Amino acid sequence: MNKKSAIRRHVQTNIVARIIYRLICIVLIAAGIFGLFMSFGASEQSYRYTLRDTTAEATVTKKTKETDEYGYDTCLVTYSFEVDGTKYSSEGVLPNNYSCSVSEGKPITIRYQASQPLNNSFGDNKQAESIWTILAVSLAILGIIPLGVGFVGLIAIHKAMKAEDEVEEAAEARARKRAYRRRLKKEQAAAQTEKENK
Repeated sequence: MNKKSAIRRHVQTNIVARIIYRLICIVLIAAGIFGLFMSFGASEQSYRYTLRDTTAEATVTKKTKETDEYGYDTCLVTYSFEVDGTKYSSEGVLPNNYSCSVSEGKPITIRYQASQPLNNSFGDNKQAESIWTILAVSLAILGIIPLGVGFVGLIAIHKAMKAEDEVEEAAEARARKRAYRRRLKKEQAAAQTEKENK
């Protein structure tokens, strides 16, 4: 393999590698953005839970039970409750500790925001606030790391490409200078030969 073929193959290999590295960086950035999006959702839930400062008894009006492929039961429950003479209706997925054991017409405990009763949830589990907070922080970390790695990777690829372009331009400039010097020597030699022949 001659030198030109080796250089051409090296350049082609670099182009493929750059494309692969860029795709990896883009996937990392997308995963990071998704993690941050989920973190914001968990943060909102954590904040909303801190506002739920009152407990009340609600009545189950409808229950839909579903079993996933792993045998885990999920229950979507509609319930109603009353605050200061005003009736409210909400729905949600029952947490594990209920195990879908509630039935229509039966009472359940809910927690709601006194100034905004529609902000409510099942149970009187105060650990839910800390769980949502931990989840939000964990998702934020899991989002920031790939996002940062992806951005740093793209910047590194850009810098590497710029450095390679600068090296290639310098090499081309040196080649032009060498070619110019060779041409100048040939012209001088031809002029000298012509002068001697006269």
